[in-house]
Amino acid sequence: MRENSTIARIENALIFDSKYQLTAKEQKIILLLISKIDPTTQFGLGVQLVSLKDLEKIINGKRISGSFRKELNQFASRILQKQLAFKTNYVFRGERLDGHMNWFQSIIPTLTESGEMAMEFQFSNRLKPFLLDLKEYARINYSEVIPLRSGFAARMFQIFRAHRDKKKRYEKNS
Repeated sequence: MRENSTIARIENALIFDSKYQLTAKEQKIILLLISKIDPTTQFGLGVQLVSLKDLEKIINGKRISGSFRKELNQFASRILQKQLAFKTNYVFRGERLDGHMNWFQSIIPTLTESGEMAMEFQFSNRLKPFLLDLKEYARINYSEVIPLRSGFAARMFQIFRAHRDKKKRYEKNS
């Protein structure tokens, strides 16, 4: 696990050929979790831990009022239900069929090795081709997404970054 990395590596097919609706906070947390995955050494997605302190910064932002516990529970409940649709290679009557899956299998509170409270996120195993079996992928720096406040802005940033990374191979300036 790459604890200190801020670079999320995502297969272009997930960025270009999938449909999903996530808030900016949800996308930031997913990118943070993906940045902890090392596709060069990991065989499975495993679990990713995020401290409650880090989650609180993302979920509450600059807002001080309100119950973080309540916000965290609502977030976990919402994101476990969020789905993404993606293009498959299967064609029926001349049209490509979409596949559908959830982002996460589970989100469970736990303690880190140092005794700090954290949440354990288990990505859906079906995401493995998009996060581990990388062929043509984008490198998205999580720290560049932090200031974005809109889910649409975060999604567009990913699309633009993937397009730029794709063109970078063939052009001197991208």
